[in-house]
Amino acid sequence: MKFNFKNKKQNSYIFIFVLLVISFLTFTVTIFISKTNVYRLFSKTMLEEERAKLLALSGINLARVQLGMSYLPEEKNEEKSVESAEQKKYKKLLNKILPVINRWQIFKLDENIDGIEGEIRICLVCEDGKINLNKSFDFKANKFKPDVEQVITSMKVSSGTTKIEGDKILKELTDFFKKKNGPIDDLSELLNIKSLEGVNFSYEPSEENISKDLKNSSDENRSICLQDFFTVWSNSEKVEPWLFSSSLCVLFDARLPKFNDAKNMKEKFQKVVDKFKIDLGSNWGINWEIFLPIYEKRSASFEVLKKLLSQQFAPSVYTVISCGKVGNVKRKLLAVLVKQDVDDGNKDSSNQKKRKLNPAEYFKVVKVFWL
Repeated sequence: MKFNFKNKKQNSYIFIFVLLVISFLTFTVTIFISKTNVYRLFSKTMLEEERAKLLALSGINLARVQLGMSYLPEEKNEEKSVESAEQKKYKKLLNKILPVINRWQIFKLDENIDGIEGEIRICLVCEDGKINLNKSFDFKANKFKPDVEQVITSMKVSSGTTKIEGDKILKELTDFFKKKNGPIDDLSELLNIKSLEGVNFSYEPSEENISKDLKNSSDENRSICLQDFFTVWSNSEKVEPWLFSSSLCVLFDARLPKFNDAKNMKEKFQKVVDKFKIDLGSNWGINWEIFLPIYEKRSASFEVLKKLLSQQFAPSVYTVISCGKVGNVKRKLLAVLVKQDVDDGNKDSSNQKKRKLNPAEYFKVVKVFWL
């Protein structure tokens, strides 16, 4: 019996060729599937990022509505009060925002109800509760105003591992403004000052799990943040004690805001607001006692620090930190909100039909920073 070695050799070539073709096709299909999966994940992430961005932007309007609700005209059927309309308005404002200022407010969204599964977090901060550097510096005399100068000199605060020495900071801030020869536009310019390089810049409200851990502990983070300590947005060099930022609470040795205060300190907040009067600032030496239920103590340096405090309650500038979350994607921003006058139609007596006001109209968005 004879074998046809020639045909066998040809069959081997064909077999090897078929294997090569199959390997090539397998490789091509694998690459295609891999790229398809990457594209699907990328598309999903990009879609979630856009949705998270929209939720963060929606948080701005939530903050505007919360602030604006207190400025809506009174209903005709509301009970008459001996308090002035202005005092009633500010009491309503404090009742709404005092328990939540400097703290996260969390809004869970359900797809069946809200059309999207996600989360919006907002944190309101009052710019009038911070030290305005531009207003505190006398550009003609090239030095800080006396009251602010004393406060900065007496500062005993820290940020992370950086201890802030009052005398040194005063000198470097003064030199900085002399060299710039004008107001600053953005607080990030302060990072050019050597002794402030290690200071935390942005404020981050406390989280729920952190608040629980610190519930029975004095080991809390009493660090300041530049953006939470100073401002360029308020209209006065004076600071509003009703709406201190968290970093100003550190300066005044007051109790820091915690995540669950709105629930746990509801009665204390109400007790403080009930004693509110517009002109309490005429004598903070005595009237500071009103704040003890929420700030818990008076600083040892209060006689110096009180020179910073405003005498008339009239907050007008706020910032809101807004964070939108969809899936595992988060987008965060900071927006500056400024109080503005709104025509409610009451000035025109001939106008029989008053237009319905949107609370958000009372606060204008002047700047948005993506974080």
